[in-house]
Amino acid sequence: MPTLPLGGHTRAMDANADLTPPGLARLLRNFLDAVGAEWVTLVGNDTGGVICQVFLARYPERVSRLVLTNCDAFEDFLPPSLRPLQYGARVPGFTAVLLRSLRIGLVSQLVFASVAKTPIPRAEREAHLRGVIGDASVRRDFQAVLRGISSRYTIEAAREFPEFERPVLLVWAEDDFFFPMSSAERLAGAFLDARLERVADSRAFVPIDRLGRLAESIAAFVAGTGRNGSDGGDRVLGDGTRTAT
Repeated sequence: MPTLPLGGHTRAMDANADLTPPGLARLLRNFLDAVGAEWVTLVGNDTGGVICQVFLARYPERVSRLVLTNCDAFEDFLPPSLRPLQYGARVPGFTAVLLRSLRIGLVSQLVFASVAKTPIPRAEREAHLRGVIGDASVRRDFQAVLRGISSRYTIEAAREFPEFERPVLLVWAEDDFFFPMSSAERLAGAFLDARLERVADSRAFVPIDRLGRLAESIAAFVAGTGRNGSDGGDRVLGDGTRTAT
């Protein structure tokens, strides 16, 4: 699992690194090259789901299967309720003030509760936020990611979905504040070979709220065959990114 530079990382990128969605997809491609993985199943959640979509659109020959849980898509990148973050990132000092507020235990607890029903211990929350709060260079990366967000990337990626003939699985939480089931249904309709599984009692972070359920779905998906008869012999690459939001 690659830890991508979305704010939860502890080693900063070079100051001139391209951290737009296409740049992040290119980092993922470089990672695959480095570990010798030519043919993979991509698994993405939240912003990782966007990176998977952009990667698929630009490097479809590297993707055997795609698994998405709740994530941005189409015109909603970011979702309407979170767009102040991407606009605020262009205001000097905004990101620093935002992140300082997350040092307050109750604030971070409420933020994480908005994306996961399962209570996350304070020590684990602090581990997710340690880099972006304590390292100015990591904070710079996080701000660059926010500034690079634009729905034009998800819209461009979606144009390629009808051309992707390999299997797609959507494992979507029903109780999510940010990514509604209608988005999952639209994604399912955009691909030629997609299946939607609805997950009860979970918010956006399905890997936290319903990890066992998600793991079972991925295992069955990779072991089976899609409509086009492809086998499940590829490697599975999950989105191991810790994110500050």
